[in-house]
Amino acid sequence: MLSTESRKFQEESVGYAMPPGNIRLRTQIAKRMIKAGCTLVPDDIIITTGAADAVFMALCKPGDTLAIGAPLYFNFLQLIQNLGLKILEIPMPPLTGIHLTHQLSRVAHVMTSPNLSMTREKNKMKIASIQMSVIEGDKTATIEKAAATIQTCADADLIMLPEMWNLGFLSFEQYATEAEKKDGPTLTMLRTMAEKTNSWLHSGSFVEKEGTQLFNSSYLISPKGEIAGSYRKIHLFGFNSKENQIITPGDAVSVVDTPLGKIGMATCFDLRFPELFRKMVDKGAQIFLICSAWPYPRLEAWQLFNRVRAMENQCFLISSNAVGMNQGVQFVGHSMVVDPWGTVMAGGGDEETVVRTDIDIKKVAAAREIFPGLTGRVDWLN
Repeated sequence: MLSTESRKFQEESVGYAMPPGNIRLRTQIAKRMIKAGCTLVPDDIIITTGAADAVFMALCKPGDTLAIGAPLYFNFLQLIQNLGLKILEIPMPPLTGIHLTHQLSRVAHVMTSPNLSMTREKNKMKIASIQMSVIEGDKTATIEKAAATIQTCADADLIMLPEMWNLGFLSFEQYATEAEKKDGPTLTMLRTMAEKTNSWLHSGSFVEKEGTQLFNSSYLISPKGEIAGSYRKIHLFGFNSKENQIITPGDAVSVVDTPLGKIGMATCFDLRFPELFRKMVDKGAQIFLICSAWPYPRLEAWQLFNRVRAMENQCFLISSNAVGMNQGVQFVGHSMVVDPWGTVMAGGGDEETVVRTDIDIKKVAAAREIFPGLTGRVDWLN
């Protein structure tokens, strides 16, 4: 049961960045944060210097990020995890009120909205990353299977598919015969489904024919079924692969400005080339979309690159990897959504699934403000 003073503090919504214990001290700190210039907008980063108490724990919802001063005690850590909260651990020595105010003012937004839960939902973006296998030798059936799975993701703001999902990446002998133009069955179905689900849809990739050349192409499709952007895989795979013999490499970095944020696209082997991702960041990318057909046994490399590309560029990264067998090779799956700190928010195993979570695009700017790593870049190395 909250005390009258605690309830008053909650109702005034002066801030939820507080140490445990003295309510008056919490109020003073929150007011000092406001004076220090904290932006008074709703956010779901909550900061404290110690154990949880009824005031802020009651206000947390599953999926919120709890930024807390280290060290974390096991029982407190377990409580946070049981409540479905995420943790951003910030090393904090013992601080007096005014020094605490200064540190918190750099990393926290004070939450003041009377309709906090409603406002917070508007800032969230629902993600659905489809992890699927190919029906070998039956492209039509695979396209129908993808359409049915997309339909199950109709509540998502952004849906994406794996690399070469309609044919199988390793089906090299079929590349030429199954290549499509823009008006082919694959992209036509995807444009229809984007409009039907009212979602942004990343096409995954497919073999696209233009003149005499074949490309490993991806498209970003708007909820109106319109093509908003495209990308042709730049780095072609040649290890136990014929891709680099058949496919023409792309020659352009792709970042698409959308209402969801600025979205950069890359494909599979591209993950091993950090310079591509730096170029996307230079173009303003906030989210990386990676379609892939990454095979066993290189699972650890896949997991590492997903996290590192997100962390070093302080972007969200959403990947969709193939699963199942293709030409006797098994794909690793483990599609994931990674936040700008390199933390995996959601992920799959090596079977068919849809990886779902919500992201808040404002977290990109917040991460870059809290830890301005990208500002340390040296011009002559770029």
